[in-house]
Amino acid sequence: MEIYQLRSFIKIAEVKNLTKSAGALNISQSALSSQIKSLEDEFQISLFNRTPKGMFLTEHGESLLKHAKIIASSAENMTEAASLLKNKISGNLKIGINTDPEFLNISKIKRKITMAMPDIRLSFVSSQSFETHQILKRLDIDAGFHYGVIDSPEIFTIDLIDVVIRVVIPKEFINNDINELTTDDVVSLPWIWTSCQCPFHITFQKELDKHGLKVNKTSDAVDENIVRELVKAGTGVAIMRQDEACYLEKKGFIKVWDGIKFTVPMKISCLKERKEEKKIQEVFAMISKIFLS
Repeated sequence: MEIYQLRSFIKIAEVKNLTKSAGALNISQSALSSQIKSLEDEFQISLFNRTPKGMFLTEHGESLLKHAKIIASSAENMTEAASLLKNKISGNLKIGINTDPEFLNISKIKRKITMAMPDIRLSFVSSQSFETHQILKRLDIDAGFHYGVIDSPEIFTIDLIDVVIRVVIPKEFINNDINELTTDDVVSLPWIWTSCQCPFHITFQKELDKHGLKVNKTSDAVDENIVRELVKAGTGVAIMRQDEACYLEKKGFIKVWDGIKFTVPMKISCLKERKEEKKIQEVFAMISKIFLS
């Protein structure tokens, strides 16, 4: 078993396509296929189900994937440790992003990291706040942006900004002055809600709990982009970031209700056991400076 074989195993598990995986790894399809076959022969089990629609992990493959990620990550950490002996930071760095890249200053973060640590191979992965804890533990990302608090001793977090959240109402739902609507009026309208543990909705429900109220849930969506499109289509009332709410109001799609306004913290986290890694320390310092400027 070689480290490069494990990296190939991990890549195919992610992409689920041999040709695309070979391209990403910059090797031939036949060489990649041979690597996986060699691993399967060594382990005497099948790692993938090969179908016309792609390569999908078997039950055994799914079980071994987490071990492969740990070994590959450890090998990378060793390489990084050797580089640090030469005052050089290198290796891969995956950052989970939970909302639109512009709001998170991703272009500025990418530019700063590339300039300061040119040997870091940086990538960004789409994620949701409620799953950040688990994908950090699975080593699918090295650090992750998220809304709200992760209540776990395994996680190290730095605070970035407080995000203002507003209630938005499609213009089709408003007959009179929006400011005449009471909280009872607003919660009785059709709502776009979520069945996931979204920090926006958890915080808003706590506000409603003070009055013994619950919203009239008619649609389920957690992704901010989907919520935005559903609101624009007049599907229901929703909560969203103030900057997005003001933009949609300016475009004439919605009205922003002033009855309840609250904030949710934006943070970035990593596993506590990894917070002393030089690349993570450097990136956290850069990101914190960007958000404070």
